[in-house]
Amino acid sequence: MENDRLFVHDIDTAVCAFCPYGSDFVAGQRILIYDEKTVFRRQTRERLVEVKGVKIFRSTGRQITLDLLMISDAECQKIAEDSDLTVEILLDHRAGAQNFDSKRPPVVVYFTPCE
Repeated sequence: MENDRLFVHDIDTAVCAFCPYGSDFVAGQRILIYDEKTVFRRQTRERLVEVKGVKIFRSTGRQITLDLLMISDAECQKIAEDSDLTVEILLDHRAGAQNFDSKRPPVVVYFTPCE
């Protein structure tokens, strides 16, 4: 979608972002990501990145999978940190939950900075 935007906790260290309502981004696409940290003059920072992959996110409430493969606790923690969320919020984002939209399933977008 044209209005899709990625928001991360720290633009300098993030490598992925959780998108709770899906995304139309594809590998190879160059996009802007935004860092809404307001510590420095209350300014949103942005960076051009290249999308490396988009993986379908699923949660059972106990376990998270990306593209139907279970992920480690460390990877789950990294997704949560990069996305400025908690692991508990990620685990709660599952089918049947109030904030879940089955028409736009959640994804995790992986990216690298562009020069």
